Amino acid sequence: EIFDLMEKFAAYGFNKCVVGATEVIDAHSGAKMRVDELFANKPADFETLSLDEKSGTIVARRVTDVIQNGIKPVFKLTTASGKEVIATGNHPFLTADGWKWLEDLRIGEAIATPGRLPLAKGDSWPRHQLIALAGFLSGSLREEEDALDLRLASEDLAEDFEHAARCFHLTRAEASGSEVRLRLPQPFASPRGASTAVRHRVGACGLADWAQGQGIFEEPAIPGELFTLRDADLELFLGRLWSAGGTLSSTPILPVRDEAMARDVQHLLGRLAIVSTVRRGASAWKVKLLGAGAIERFHHLVGPHLLGRDAERRAMAELILGRRRAAPEADVHWDPVVSIEAAGQEMTYDLTVDETHNFVADGIIVHNSHSAAYALITMQTGWLKRHHRAEFMAALLTSDADRTEKLVAHIANAREGGLEVLPPDINESARSFHGRGTQIRFGLGGVKGVGESAIDAILEARERKGEEGPFAGLFDFCERVDLRRVNRKVVECLVRCGAFDFTGLPRWQLFGAIDHALERGQGAQRDRASGQSSLFGLLEGPAKTKEKKPGEDGDYPAAEPWTDKEKLVGERETLGFYITGHPLDQYAEEIKRFATHTTAEILARARDGESVRVVGVVSALRSRPTKTGKLMGFATVEDLAGTVEVICFSGGRRPGPPIPGRPPARTGGFEVWQPLLETDQPLLISATVQMNNRDEENPMAELIADDVTPLAEVRARRASRFTITVDAAQLNTERLQRTRALLGQHPGPLAVELRVQIPGDSLTRITVRDLKVAPTDDLGERINLLFGAPVVGVEA
Repeated sequence: EIFDLMEKFAAYGFNKCVVGATEVIDAHSGAKMRVDELFANKPADFETLSLDEKSGTIVARRVTDVIQNGIKPVFKLTTASGKEVIATGNHPFLTADGWKWLEDLRIGEAIATPGRLPLAKGDSWPRHQLIALAGFLSGSLREEEDALDLRLASEDLAEDFEHAARCFHLTRAEASGSEVRLRLPQPFASPRGASTAVRHRVGACGLADWAQGQGIFEEPAIPGELFTLRDADLELFLGRLWSAGGTLSSTPILPVRDEAMARDVQHLLGRLAIVSTVRRGASAWKVKLLGAGAIERFHHLVGPHLLGRDAERRAMAELILGRRRAAPEADVHWDPVVSIEAAGQEMTYDLTVDETHNFVADGIIVHNSHSAAYALITMQTGWLKRHHRAEFMAALLTSDADRTEKLVAHIANAREGGLEVLPPDINESARSFHGRGTQIRFGLGGVKGVGESAIDAILEARERKGEEGPFAGLFDFCERVDLRRVNRKVVECLVRCGAFDFTGLPRWQLFGAIDHALERGQGAQRDRASGQSSLFGLLEGPAKTKEKKPGEDGDYPAAEPWTDKEKLVGERETLGFYITGHPLDQYAEEIKRFATHTTAEILARARDGESVRVVGVVSALRSRPTKTGKLMGFATVEDLAGTVEVICFSGGRRPGPPIPGRPPARTGGFEVWQPLLETDQPLLISATVQMNNRDEENPMAELIADDVTPLAEVRARRASRFTITVDAAQLNTERLQRTRALLGQHPGPLAVELRVQIPGDSLTRITVRDLKVAPTDDLGERINLLFGAPVVGVEA
């Protein structure tokens, strides 16, 4: 009963819908198709055009479902380029700030439209048909008793049309000046009083029959079949059409007879990645090219097919050469909204698109609609998450094992719910994540660099008859697994992610033993393959391996210790995130000193427009081109309390005089901060809170970056002394020499002070006069590691 109620509730309340007249594009043929026709016919494997947000390209994606969703209030949205779409108020459109509902869009706010409409393949028409169609659509047709007279814009066009007409079967054409006369056969007898009409003539004039079949004599329009043609055909057709009445000034414009033809021409230009606008003029509708890039593409693609416009083409070429070369047209064109008007009530439809979850509707990129079945799935998954949380989260992690940003979010969600996420373990991990009780064990399939073949080899060795039982350590592992499928790279990844931590040995010691373990393992496998066994193996007996304690299966040599940062970097490179610790753990006190909020506090109680400072590391970063062609960034910033999204615009955001209570205008921008955001170093981010209201019921705080600074740089600016505090018993000649060498490797502005604590006595302070250092994280970690305890401090 609950599921039925949820299904009905979703059907009436939450679906995002378009109307039946909305047109989508067949990604393979290029044909336009109305959504209500798609609903009625439901063609199998229909693919339409969609935006891949990760790559920023227009791609083909499968429509998985089309559902009729009832009569609802709808609104008409119009853009600056003249594109229009009718949809419900909660239908999302893509803006520079992300997806927004139609009713939340502001006038002047730019939304995403396709900069090009790529076609997987295209049909082709004979050249004479394309020329004839352009001539009929651009000329003035007059019918006489035994002929058709077509007046064109120039003698060149008339001569061109005459040659094309003669290519049709049994067609007589004569050009005189700018007119072409087509001789027609006598019509069949018609009812008394009926006028002679072209549709009564059959069979004897190939051109007239072809034109009648295209509907040109009844209602002149671009036939639907033209949209399925290859680009070269469109270039020829548009060239001849533009030759008749289009201007070739600094901004080319084509007047056409009605709105439908104007939008069709705009669509055909979009196929060629030529962006244009549609406007209603005093006497005609006009299609106008938009931007230097569109004009250049028009000149190169359509220009060669213009007739009798050589002087204007040369002037256009000189204008293009005199300008800086335009940037290539992007797949996304940002088109400002000029109006949103109520459009009554209409039957609405849900269109669901696979993978990318958006589609091109009436020339505008809109979000995937959702069918009522999603509410049922939501209810079911919610029940599983509540009653079988570990198993559910393990399945969710497995489904997104190759998507690091989603893994990070899922693991944070699991930990917030009281689940413990354990690192990979070669004895405990399965191929996928698995949950039990309150624990989730990381799956081997989630370790970067460990392929399917290597996982198969590990599982086979673990379950092989006669060798059942856990691996004793790295040496035992290399002897038992097939080293033809598990190479050194795989073993390194397993060590760095923590899969051998069960041995109790530090990872740097395990890493230093890899070469020796592989060498011994290869020798043992060669002996087995040749049917030999070593003397020591015979003495040990077949069960000896199972009796070994973890970490006692071989000689693990001493090695240079890793810092905590090096250990965590290994986890992040192999797993995509940190699992046994966090790089910010050691900065807890500095975070309290420099940050005004944690990410959790921002999400819980920060106010819109509030200025905040947060210290964190970037766990995910993506960028998107703006309407000006620059890049803006979206960084997921992680601290010890959670994550928050930080939006980084390009260049300054608040020029002019300072605003009281707000940070000053920034001089940076994403292009300046991007190298910092791509590192794993702690950053101090000054930002302004912005409430994201895309989901009205759950508004989410996000940050608009005002400044991004490395924490080490902030620390250095506010510090004057680098201190090392140790007990006298910890000092010896070797440690002092190594400490001095480390200090010499990090020159900087801070004085160094050695503080020696004598047990039961005073603290002696010694200033190292000939050394000044930069208080880098690496320096502090290596000195702490040298003394085996936190001894480094930075003072103001």
